Amino acid sequence: MNSFFEGQNEKPVSKHNNDVDTPEGKEKCLEIINLILDGEATVEQMEYFNSKIKCCEKSMAFYDMEKCVKDVIQKKIDNKPVPQDLIDCIKSRLKG
Repeated sequence: MNSFFEGQNEKPVSKHNNDVDTPEGKEKCLEIINLILDGEATVEQMEYFNSKIKCCEKSMAFYDMEKCVKDVIQKKIDNKPVPQDLIDCIKSRLKG
């Protein structure tokens, strides 16, 4: 499996990263990992990931697991066109 970090200069992985050992740090870690996997991370979030999360063994394990899950789901999804009448129905319900 190709790694997200293949070809990049990796820092040594540590077993502990105080930033993600707190509830607030863990929440931020999970949020940033999901933004990265969804392709929605900002430059600042990518920098945080590369400087903090990428060096944490627990965070990287979660990243790898989430990436695998999203890859499997993406492969199983059929891209089928949505009927226009369904789109119109949803829009009308959202409006009123």
